[in-house]
Amino acid sequence: MLFAASLPAPGRTRYDATVKTGRSLHNAILTACLAFTAAACATSGPLVAQDGSPLYTMTIPYFDGLRTTTAGPTEQPICTVRVGGQAVKVWLAPERASQAPTAPSVQAGSNDLVTGVQIDTAWQTTVVYNLSLVELKLGRASVEVPATPKPVMLELRFRPAGDPPKP
Repeated sequence: MLFAASLPAPGRTRYDATVKTGRSLHNAILTACLAFTAAACATSGPLVAQDGSPLYTMTIPYFDGLRTTTAGPTEQPICTVRVGGQAVKVWLAPERASQAPTAPSVQAGSNDLVTGVQIDTAWQTTVVYNLSLVELKLGRASVEVPATPKPVMLELRFRPAGDPPKP
């Protein structure tokens, strides 16, 4: 009699409740996996360059104390900055701009930055500046560029790629 009571009624399967429970368990596991994947992507480590070194965004906000921008009113930029295999042209920003100018920027690995940042000026002077790891960690460097009658200073700022800009 005990055995007959555990059998399902005719026309019903014994697995109805199990299927519903299995689906809800499956959905719970799937939701947990998706949440874990999203959290892992959001908290992943720093971005890396092709050579495996940490990736940085380098901006050039000032040239001899004057703000810079990615495009200017003249046809020739004040300088071109090269790092790794990339180059960015730098113009002086208009003094009375209606909105804050966008400083030129380029992304490069820390190995490329330490190897050398090449600065080609409009007056045919080229400087290769080798960053120190201290400057890279501090997030800024000032490069003296020879000019007549006095040298000019180019300010470089660095931050890990993906981090928001610092004021």
